[in-house]
Amino acid sequence: MSDLLLLGAGRGGYGDGGGGGGGGGGSTTYTISADNDNGRFFRNNVSIFSDPMPCPSSFNGINRNALYTIGANYDDEEITHNWAAGYFRFQNVAIDQGATVSSAILKPYVTHVSGSGDFLIAAIDTDDAPQPTAGFQGSKTSYTTAQITYSAITVAAPDTSPDIKTVIQEIVDRSGWSTGNDITIVIYCNSIAASGGRTAAFGRLGESKAAQLIITI
Repeated sequence: MSDLLLLGAGRGGYGDGGGGGGGGGGSTTYTISADNDNGRFFRNNVSIFSDPMPCPSSFNGINRNALYTIGANYDDEEITHNWAAGYFRFQNVAIDQGATVSSAILKPYVTHVSGSGDFLIAAIDTDDAPQPTAGFQGSKTSYTTAQITYSAITVAAPDTSPDIKTVIQEIVDRSGWSTGNDITIVIYCNSIAASGGRTAAFGRLGESKAAQLIITI
């Protein structure tokens, strides 16, 4: 794991099978390389008005370099939900604009899972994702149209997501995308039973549990 972190620290990834990235074929692994490139967007004390309850369209807080309790946490005293989406920003993604993505796998360190319901994986739909500094940057309206259900999430070091190639494809197909730009992946729960909860927690770079993104072109 330490070798992977060192390779990721210079805003890069490493390739195999023909060079990776850049539209040249093969796979490239990208690793979270800055503490504040992993964290969570959140909105607490959201009143329950329907069953199921939808995730709020926007978040108003951020915990940088912290990935505890994402999803929807039910507060049975306040009768509210505390909502959060985890984010993972991968730097210097070497894919040419419009290149065909054959596969993309997210490998986060999952340290806790509870409740029932599906998580979704999306990306912030922008040409070059900045490091998040505020909750509004995680608004659901900023997510890619392509989203992948992450139902089999389990405690693992690391876990392996379903293929999210359609999410990455949507980003690299943007007219303003350039090789070497950055991509932010988000994991969130889109809805939950009115009196239910669905949460997960993830390791982070500061704990030597940095998430990875493996992209094959």
